[in-house]
Amino acid sequence: MSGAQQETVQPQARKHWLERKLPVLSWLSSYQKSSLRPDLLAGATVWAVVIPEAIAYAQLAGVPAQMGLFAAPFLMLGYVLFGTSRQLMVGATSASAIMLATTAGNVVQGSSANYPAVVTGITLLVGLLLLLLGLAHLGFVKNFLAEPILTGFIFGLALVIGIGQVPKILGLPRVEGDFFAKVWQVISHLGDTNGWTLLLGALSLALLFLLDHFWPRIPASLVVVVGGILAVSLFHLEQVGVAIVGAIPAGLPLPTFPMLPLQTWLTALPDSFGIALVIYAEHISAAQQFATRYHYDLDADQELIALGISNLGAGLFRGFLGGGSLSRSMVNDAAGGRTQVVSLVASFLVIVTLLVLTPLFHNLPDAVLGAIILHAIWGLLRVKELRRYARLRSLDLVLALVALFGVLIFDILPGLLLAVVLSLAILIYRASRPDGSVLGRVPGTEAYRDVARHPENETVPGLLIFRLDAPLFFANSALMRKRVKALVRSTSPRVHAVILDLEASNDLDTSSVDMLMELADDLKAEEIEILLANVRGPVHDMLRRSQAIQRIGEMQLFPSIGEAVAAFQHHAHEKSE
Repeated sequence: MSGAQQETVQPQARKHWLERKLPVLSWLSSYQKSSLRPDLLAGATVWAVVIPEAIAYAQLAGVPAQMGLFAAPFLMLGYVLFGTSRQLMVGATSASAIMLATTAGNVVQGSSANYPAVVTGITLLVGLLLLLLGLAHLGFVKNFLAEPILTGFIFGLALVIGIGQVPKILGLPRVEGDFFAKVWQVISHLGDTNGWTLLLGALSLALLFLLDHFWPRIPASLVVVVGGILAVSLFHLEQVGVAIVGAIPAGLPLPTFPMLPLQTWLTALPDSFGIALVIYAEHISAAQQFATRYHYDLDADQELIALGISNLGAGLFRGFLGGGSLSRSMVNDAAGGRTQVVSLVASFLVIVTLLVLTPLFHNLPDAVLGAIILHAIWGLLRVKELRRYARLRSLDLVLALVALFGVLIFDILPGLLLAVVLSLAILIYRASRPDGSVLGRVPGTEAYRDVARHPENETVPGLLIFRLDAPLFFANSALMRKRVKALVRSTSPRVHAVILDLEASNDLDTSSVDMLMELADDLKAEEIEILLANVRGPVHDMLRRSQAIQRIGEMQLFPSIGEAVAAFQHHAHEKSE
């Protein structure tokens, strides 16, 4: 390559690297003027949803309303700079708020720590964990939560959130304890229901669902907020027992780091990791829906980094954590939003709200906020998905129900731990007990397929071809040896050679290499040849380094099953002569 070409390539490579690390540079440089008007309108629409939800989720997290408003712009701005989704709206969610409240409550219990400071501390901790996971290229970590288990966990989480909002709709005192204790407290205090609160909450809930169904472009949350504030102001409903938000201080927050004892950070760390995992799983699932719909790619590692930086920003400015919101993103998409300029517009309007509009929310009824949360979690009750599991695979339904009832019986964070452990147990079980197939040649071709599924496939007398339908490693190597020996004993006519198809293995560990050498010795003792087919480069290198080739034989390694079969037949023909 000439010097002139190198001078051209280096700036291009540098530009490409910078755009990958700071995705805003990529889409902003090619921003179309035609997108500005729809993005401005969508930004205003998203703002109309963000404000009431930020206040509602602040209540759910157990912190002052202004903390929800503090968090909103920084969560969005961090994602604008570093995120890779064009439509995703990042902010507080019902799941993140309730998990945060549970963790902060456990940390504060029995200590003198300040609750809001602990909330921002946990937000910073979760943000740091997400950032580190992204920098370590662990975007695949979401895969450790099996989809049915995540569905069940979120379903149970939604039920816990929902029962906590029912007292707001009924005008009852706050309920405490686990899910079933809360249900009993609500039932036993139904006689104390405040009629005005119930009317306001029920009308708000009905209006939210009606607008969402028939006029989805209308910001339903803002409509019920304005309606609730007007009702309280005109009819003085606070005087008849309707609870209201009260004063929300105006002004922007200054960056503050919560000075918490080391023990507080250590206590919060395990649960914070669980929260990070669930937030990321929710976030990437929502982002992937839009990436699939609009045919572009996501960078999973960059999404972790964006989510981490967003939460670090929210925590430093006295807000609390959040992630990708599917419902808010759908509002953005329905309003015609095309790029992350929508988040910029919504962030600016939230800042304006903090500066001059907070007095307008003084008379906002708690019942309306409860209705907003109940409406938001409705989509998390994925009954159709549970039915789908029941139809396709009953084990997946069982796993979902175990996670669901784990949350209801043992509470949120123990339920989360149960879900993670269950996911890992399934992963280990499936990896350690993969399926295996005896192969035969598809008539008229050189392809080899499972004989059990296709009995018409041709087998060679005296030859057993076996494939483990998973990479060979320490957890399943003993199983493979056992299966091969059992097949050798049960196959008729007598087996003279075994071909092991290693197509699924791109590498071998020490345990699997040892197993192959032991199996080779076992078969040689019975005067049975062993041949390895589809041996990839790294596998061949490991066999050489371990000296397994000396035990198996260099000439017994083949790049394909067909060549291994041909070698067996040639050898058999030589012996017969």
